[in-house]
Amino acid sequence: KPSIIIICCMKIYNISKSEINKITKQLNDLYSISFEKKIKNVKVVEVDDENLIAVCDHFKIIRTNDLILPFLFDNPMLNEIPKIVVDQGAIKPICSGASIMRPGIVKHEDDFAAGDIISIQEEKFGKFIAIGKALIANSELNHSDKGSVITNLHYIGDRFWKQFNDSGLSTK
Repeated sequence: KPSIIIICCMKIYNISKSEINKITKQLNDLYSISFEKKIKNVKVVEVDDENLIAVCDHFKIIRTNDLILPFLFDNPMLNEIPKIVVDQGAIKPICSGASIMRPGIVKHEDDFAAGDIISIQEEKFGKFIAIGKALIANSELNHSDKGSVITNLHYIGDRFWKQFNDSGLSTK
């Protein structure tokens, strides 16, 4: 029997100055990140009709469902947002898409409110493994010892990660 191979065409293109300005304004509004230099040459990888990854020297972001999230690969933005640190036992479930549970969190020093975007870092090597949305404020973490506290929005190995790696932009 002949086999059928379906190849999906991925769109990669540069965005306009006005679109770059729109993204940098959103990054400033959402994360208080401003850029000293004019940003040029932002490449976009379309994941599907509603989701994209935008990449340049200053940021790597995912735009999904009207949210802008930092992308996990080699991204200076990750150090600009609040973070939590999880133990080794939490890595596999998180990198399979699970929410971040309170027992897996070993450190949380940054201030954040419920609804804020948080980076999740693993304890042993300090690698960022996920981006999530806080369900409670960091001050409430000290009074909680169980349950889901951060919704997982982007993690190593998810569809955004795979699409970015397939695009060839990760090697540039």
